[in-house]
Amino acid sequence: MEQLAGGVVALFFAVFAIFFAMMMMVLFFEFMAMIFMMFGMFFMLIIELVLIPFTLLEFGVVLLVSVFTREDSPENRILCFLGTALLSGGIVFALIAYFITGVTLNSVYGGIVFGAAMGVLNACSIPSRQNGPSLRISRRLGLGDRKKDRF
Repeated sequence: MEQLAGGVVALFFAVFAIFFAMMMMVLFFEFMAMIFMMFGMFFMLIIELVLIPFTLLEFGVVLLVSVFTREDSPENRILCFLGTALLSGGIVFALIAYFITGVTLNSVYGGIVFGAAMGVLNACSIPSRQNGPSLRISRRLGLGDRKKDRF
């Protein structure tokens, strides 16, 4: 009987030890993940501090585009092409290319090409209200009257 009681007590302590070991292992892995995430956040902070003038420029351009243009006007596509892509994406890409290569002219050319490519992608991905679903389909889908929804 004493051996049975000793076995039950030993089993209880073994289960507790396994539970405690797993809990400590999870805490250790969470701590290591927190350390790695902290280093990643510091790295992103350094990148943001280096590129903060260009981030402010991008924010200003996007703000101007969103405030002064209508959604379905051709001017919006042109301003999105020139502003958002050529200024923000192109300048940031040119700066990164200059840090990597050290060649100024090639970095500017690369920024212009990258910005133009992103501008084409941005201009092509803006949904047009004229090419949306027909009035009958939009009413059936519950999208409302498109003529009333225009700005």
